[in-house]
Formats: sequence, C-alpha cells, structure tokens
Amino acid sequence: MKLYQNTNKHTWYNGWYGECGSECQNIDLTQSEYENISTVYEFTNDGTTYKKFVGNTHDFLNDFDELVCGKVYLILLKPGNSFVEIPNFTTSVYGQQTSSGYIDKTCDDEVTVNPITDDKIKILALHGGGENSSTFQNQAGMVDLMSEFPNIEFVFADAPSNNVWMQDPPYGKNYPTTDSDWADDSISYLDSLVEQHGSFFGILGYSQGAAFIPVYLSKTSNNFELALMYNGYLPETHQGLISSINSAAPFSVPAVVFSGEYDYSFKDMAPDLYSKFSDAIYVRSSVAGHHLPTSSDPKFEEIKNYILSITNNT
Repeated sequence: MKLYQNTNKHTWYNGWYGECGSECQNIDLTQSEYENISTVYEFTNDGTTYKKFVGNTHDFLNDFDELVCGKVYLILLKPGNSFVEIPNFTTSVYGQQTSSGYIDKTCDDEVTVNPITDDKIKILALHGGGENSSTFQNQAGMVDLMSEFPNIEFVFADAPSNNVWMQDPPYGKNYPTTDSDWADDSISYLDSLVEQHGSFFGILGYSQGAAFIPVYLSKTSNNFELALMYNGYLPETHQGLISSINSAAPFSVPAVVFSGEYDYSFKDMAPDLYSKFSDAIYVRSSVAGHHLPTSSDPKFEEIKNYILSITNNT
C-alpha cells in the first residue's frame, strides 16, 4: 500500500502489517526506500508506553528497526510530495470500514483509504538561528512533542532571509542595533503565513525562534492562546526590538519558558525572557542542553501537562 506524504505537514497512518492471501515478510525500516518515514510506534502490552523507530538516527537509539507481520503500527511520515510503499499494510481511519484485508478470520478485498490529516488546532513553530523548518521538525525533542500531540498540527515556518529571524548587527554584537523595524521582513512573513493558514492556537520557538516570539507578539495583531519558548533569550543585541518588547510587555498569553542545565550559553538568559510574560511557567531541566526536552526528560511530562491544561480549557 502507498502511504502518501502531505506537502506542508506530517501525515499519520495507523494500521496492520500483514494481509490475507499474500506472503508476508518482515520489512527492514533502515532501507533507503523508507527514508521518508519520520517515526514508527508500537505500543507495549500494558498500554502505558510505546517503543519507536526514528528514521535517520543511530541504530542504538531505536527500539526496533523492522515491521513484523501481524502487528499494529502507528507511522508518521515527514512532510513532502512523495509516498512510502509498504506492501501488505492496511490502514484504519475514523469513519471508514477497514476491517477487511488484514490477517484475521475474514479475508475480503482490501479497502482503499485516505491518509489521516488533522484540521484541529494549529501551532506555529519557529526554528533556531541558522537552521530551517526541516532540521527543526526532525530534532528529537520536537519529534517526541509531535508524537505526544497527534491532534495538534505543527506548522513549521522558514525564516525569510539567511535562516535567521533577526539579522546580526552589521558591526558585530558589541554594537547593538537601535532600529525598532530591524526584523520587519520576518514580521511580514509570519503575518502572511498566519493569513494563509488561518488563525493559530499557539506559537512555539526554539533558540532564536524563541527569542523572536516576544518581538513578534509586540508587533502583530494576531493573537495566540499559548506560547512555548525553548532555550530562548531576549535579543539584547537589538535595542530597538527590546524597546518594542518592553512597550508591549508583560504579555498575558499563557506561556512556557524552558532551559537546560547544560545549555551553557543561554540558560542564564531564560529568566529575563520569562519576566516578560505575566502568565508563564519557567521550566529548567537538569539533563537537557541546547535542545528541546525529549520524552525521557522528567520535564517533558510537566510541559505536556501544561499544554493539556491550556488546550482542554478552550
């Protein structure tokens, strides 16, 4: 069966591997034809956790590396314009009868189904300086966050110039800019993206993307119900932008400001960012560096519960 990608977002498929009337062999997920797979999940028998395979990572980090006949899997594809072909795979989707075709007591013809896409709440995601939407959405902590919230569509933006939301001061960081319009190209780009996609429930940023969130909030008419800032700081090398932030602060949007104990360059800047929000929690991980917390980080659960508390109240 062909599992089709979606151009702008990850695509979920839930299904059974192994069909009636066909010879079924285990599939090696490390083969190149499966490079468009982001993550594959298999749930444990007690229902409390899961095992996973993450594409394009080290083998020792994966719990398994093949699809086994007669098992159910949740498959997450990367955004794109292609497909992944998995023979003998039958998907199951809400509102359609898909109980035929897989290995059980009945062996009727396979049904054709469409991929699961989600039009529920959306969160706008801003990458760090020097990276792009693709690298950010494949960061381990981001993958774990998306996996935890399959009902949320994360829309990953790309900075419009040089992979940064705010260009460096022309004479170096010892000579801060004073122009309050310094990042207007990024403001205009994000406003256009919001107009294109419709309203967003939340906004998320990592590193410079997190630093840019208060800048954007100070200059846009768009409203958000949630702000998530990971490994961020205030952009002190841009005093004009700081003036805009100070004029609009404190921001009342419910927010999370996260830092890692081993993020030596930025962890001490996080409290200043936190101070600009009146309804925020500050989360410091004892194990993280300059990256989003993964599901193995004890602070991952705290942030997950906070997000649930906000989304469940809307």
